[in-house]
Amino acid sequence: RYTGQLAENQDAVSSDFRLADLRQKLTKNQLLLRYYLTDTALYLVQISKSGIQLNRIEKRAELIALISDVQRAVSGINAEYIPLLKNLSEKLTQPIQALSKEISQLIIVPDENLGFLAFESLLLPDNRHLIDQFSVSYAYSLPLWTIHQKPKSGSIKEKGLVAFAPGYPELPVSN
Repeated sequence: RYTGQLAENQDAVSSDFRLADLRQKLTKNQLLLRYYLTDTALYLVQISKSGIQLNRIEKRAELIALISDVQRAVSGINAEYIPLLKNLSEKLTQPIQALSKEISQLIIVPDENLGFLAFESLLLPDNRHLIDQFSVSYAYSLPLWTIHQKPKSGSIKEKGLVAFAPGYPELPVSN
């Protein structure tokens, strides 16, 4: 159980967070992937409507080095990025490769250095990108994802609307 207060509007955002509540908000085609980078290793918590699974993926130092190598290779014109990307992809996606065919949406909650990684570009074993098989979205935390799933109520008139637009002085007309 996690209790947290977020942001200034405590009534709207503070809540008792429970994994059971989160699982109820997931649809049968969604899988939430929460990555935890600890002092020693990377762990992946897979949360679906039907259950929760924990996987230890990689030693921290090796994973951080691999992520850096992939980012460096991709940002430059370097043909060696494909083997590096395949290696990283295998480590990060191996636990989800045996997913039910029902899963079509991945919700990724990365941790630390993983937040700089475009998960949708990771490769599957058949060399397709993750985005070719799954709809990919991101969340900053499990409680925030849960809050964003609450139904929207009330109209703009009831809630109010604040809008801003720049104002420019009139420009002189040129001949």
